[in-house]
Amino acid sequence: MDSYNYLMDKVDGDEDFIVVVDNMNDIKNAIQEKFCAEIDPEIFLPVLKKYNVAISQQDEEDILHETRNKGKSHGAMAILDRLVTSYDDLKCLIQVLSDDVINLKEMADILINITGQDNVYRIPESSVLSISAFQSTAGNDNGIDLLLLGKTGNGKSRTGNTILGSAVFKAGASMESVSQIVESGTALFNGRVIKVVDGPGIGDTHSMNDLEQETCLVLDSYKHAFTLNSKGYHAFLLVVKFGQRYTKEDVECVRILKHVFGEDFVKKFGIVIVTCGDNFKTEYESTATTFKTWCSEQGGVFRELMNECDNRVVLFDNAVKDEVERCKQVQALIDVVDKLKSGGRRYSFSNFEKFEESRKLILLQAKAPIIRDETLNKLKLITQKIGNLAKCASLNDQLNLIQNLMKETETILSEVLEVDRETHVLADLIRQVEDVRAQLKGTAKSIKLVQKEQNKNEEARIKHREEIQQLEKTLKMLSLNKQALDDNFKEQKNNIKEEYQSLERKLRQEYELKVEKQSSVTNNLLAKYETQLQEIRRGKKNRSENDITEIEGRLLGDMKAIKTEHEGIQGQIKLEHKKFENDNKILHERKLSELQTAHQADLNALKQQESDVKNDMKSCTQVIADLEEQRKKIFTEFEKSRNDSKCQLIEMEKEFQKSKAENARLLMELQVSKDESYTSIEAKLKRLKQQKERDPKSVNEKEIKKLKQEIEDLKNEYFPSLCLIL
Repeated sequence: MDSYNYLMDKVDGDEDFIVVVDNMNDIKNAIQEKFCAEIDPEIFLPVLKKYNVAISQQDEEDILHETRNKGKSHGAMAILDRLVTSYDDLKCLIQVLSDDVINLKEMADILINITGQDNVYRIPESSVLSISAFQSTAGNDNGIDLLLLGKTGNGKSRTGNTILGSAVFKAGASMESVSQIVESGTALFNGRVIKVVDGPGIGDTHSMNDLEQETCLVLDSYKHAFTLNSKGYHAFLLVVKFGQRYTKEDVECVRILKHVFGEDFVKKFGIVIVTCGDNFKTEYESTATTFKTWCSEQGGVFRELMNECDNRVVLFDNAVKDEVERCKQVQALIDVVDKLKSGGRRYSFSNFEKFEESRKLILLQAKAPIIRDETLNKLKLITQKIGNLAKCASLNDQLNLIQNLMKETETILSEVLEVDRETHVLADLIRQVEDVRAQLKGTAKSIKLVQKEQNKNEEARIKHREEIQQLEKTLKMLSLNKQALDDNFKEQKNNIKEEYQSLERKLRQEYELKVEKQSSVTNNLLAKYETQLQEIRRGKKNRSENDITEIEGRLLGDMKAIKTEHEGIQGQIKLEHKKFENDNKILHERKLSELQTAHQADLNALKQQESDVKNDMKSCTQVIADLEEQRKKIFTEFEKSRNDSKCQLIEMEKEFQKSKAENARLLMELQVSKDESYTSIEAKLKRLKQQKERDPKSVNEKEIKKLKQEIEDLKNEYFPSLCLIL
């Protein structure tokens, strides 16, 4: 499009405002969004005719038909669609609406929401040389887009107002939302559109309790700055205050901004604006020192900043009243910006997106103290639970407790790693959590080893107890066997004795039978001879005495021979019986001896077995005792290991408490130092004011102003110092 289009309206009886857009449909959409419900087409069509808007009969009938069938808002939309086909029609329509319905300032806000800040300009007409001049510049890319950065209290907003030539930004405004933190303004300067966006001040959160929330707010506001100006920025204006020491807090401010916009944004796009130029002129007026000379004399971290931005430093007097002087300042800035953008470079939103991870790092650094505190409190609870291990009834209960604590620790570690995202901001915290996890793993491993050894020990104890029980059974059985052997020995001994006695009785019976038989034979023979002898004696009448004597003699001889033979036989029988008795006795004694020997051998074998069993029982008992000693030793080592782990965890907690105490001490020292300095300066200021009341000429206003500035510096330095401690 060759040129932009503009609309004009009186706003609250003040200056004319000019709204410039490059798309007619955007304006139609804005009117439709807010004002169609308030237009009655049946009344409005005759008014349009009065303003010479060409309306065909067919269009009028269609609009009225739409209104009567669908409602007034649809009829109003039909007017926009059918009658507003050119910019002249649109301007005529707004002229008709402006008296009672439309307010251009409100519509400009709607246009900003619809099209974005880049396509809408809202500027006081007093700042515009002419409408035609503005139109001639609108289609060219010779505009300048600037983003103000720096610590709160350095004069960012006032610098923006000085550049724009009007009080667009409210200096010192409180931050309650993104729209209030980031403001933009546009002005024409020497035929060029200058757009300034006032970003949030680093340190604006010193009055807020929630550092994380306010850090999010600041980072979101910088992102919103690109919503207001999607094309990007030609330069970043780093605002510092003359007369205020450039300290490590200021360095920290730049460090944070580098995380937001990239490490080289100062080098490529940074311009240092030194405010309070009036103070500079007053202070160096007598020595005629130029600002360039003053810059060359600076050292330390401020010199490093100037070197980094290639000495692009501009002095600004925001209290200047002379328009010519203001324009000189602005032109000096534009000259520096033009040198920057000689290659047509802008810091675009695509550049901004590249450092999303770096901005997350800043946010994480803000959240880190809270995360550390919460995480270490969780670890403290876990440590306390570890101390309850001794109260567990069994190793299984201890292992279950440790495994549950390991799950809790893994969850904590996952949460911290998820937040850290390899930025290493929480590296020390991760290391502490991993140490606790390692301690828990070591404890779990120790418990498992103890449990394994204990189970192994218990299995061995059970096995040896079973062996002892078996040996006791064997011992009992051996005792029974011994009793059985004794009983068997006695029984066999009795059997042998009975056998001996039986055989002895048998031999005696045989002997007696033989004796009796022999006696019977002898007695029968003797009786026979006696009978014969009697018969001879009775019949001696028939025999002679000699014959009788001879016969008697022969018979008596025979009888004597028989008796002798009988005695011989009996002696022989007696000898045989004696021999049998001796043989039987020897046999009996031999059997008894053999039985005794066998019995003794069996007894010896049983005794040996019994001795072996007792030795085995003693060995098993000793093994059980050794196992019990080993179990106690393992458990003692486990307890020592657990106590060592507990001591390490306690030491970790002590280190954490020590760190917290050190931070608290530093915070206290910072607060005390601030309070002492503040009290001292306040006392000096009070004395000067009292002296001024007594003698106004005796007090130099510069001294009072300097003390007030020192108080302001203390306020501005407190929060960055607090951030550094955290």
